[in-house]
Amino acid sequence: MSDKAILVASFGTLREENLQRSVGALEKEAQAYFPDRKLYRAFTSQFIRKRFLSLTGGVRIDSTEEAISRMLADGIRDVLVLPAFMFAGKEYLDLLEIFRNPASLHGADSEMQPWFEHVHIAHPLMDSEQDCLDIIHFLDQALPEQKRGSAVILMGHGTTYGHDGIYSTLERALASHGRDHVLLGTIDSPEIGFDHVLSELQDAEKHHQGIQHLTLMPLLITAGNHVSVDMAGDQPDSWKSRLEKAGYEVSCILQGMGEFPEIRALMIRHAAEAPDIRTDMR
Repeated sequence: MSDKAILVASFGTLREENLQRSVGALEKEAQAYFPDRKLYRAFTSQFIRKRFLSLTGGVRIDSTEEAISRMLADGIRDVLVLPAFMFAGKEYLDLLEIFRNPASLHGADSEMQPWFEHVHIAHPLMDSEQDCLDIIHFLDQALPEQKRGSAVILMGHGTTYGHDGIYSTLERALASHGRDHVLLGTIDSPEIGFDHVLSELQDAEKHHQGIQHLTLMPLLITAGNHVSVDMAGDQPDSWKSRLEKAGYEVSCILQGMGEFPEIRALMIRHAAEAPDIRTDMR
């Protein structure tokens, strides 16, 4: 049996169909690209793991810690971690900490415990200026041609952990490459939240760039509740409803980024380039 593994770690989702079209598809393509590595899965969200167990009648998904214990018990010595995250927020940083600091798993006796000889951790999807350019190229291919008076709004998750820099990088890249019709907003970062998006639209109107039609698209790996409820829901506080109330015609793309083969290819490329962090704390 191979002593090499690939661990696909994601936040997780309760929507089985969306899971299979995004993270599930990524896992299959990663397994095909790295045929010498045994595939493992982890959900980083405890809430999602518990609800998934209940909703599926007993299907248990490992946490990162449980996946590590399982891999060590299986004799894995070389692990490649493929994080299915948009950017280096809390989930990604927690993942790094676990693999860089085995003491967080085993406590004071960590030096007496077996550990991996090699640990490769890929960067998240959007981690550099080049990644942002790759995203822009993807959007050019994936989005329908924008007619006069229309714009695209990318809805990301955002973070309260001080890592909004990559969103700013993406905004600058969009502007510098002439993609003024593509706007960016997030759910959890007030400085670039819904009000920021609405302000940008109103500024466009002041400059006689009349926008009537908007396309909402999630800047998220999976299309879970944030997409079906927060972005495209019929309730008054969804982005779609609020924009319609402001006088815009709104259509929604209900696919997470992970459902697109081009995006999964970028993530697998990151995995292929992942450095060995040389975690040698056995």
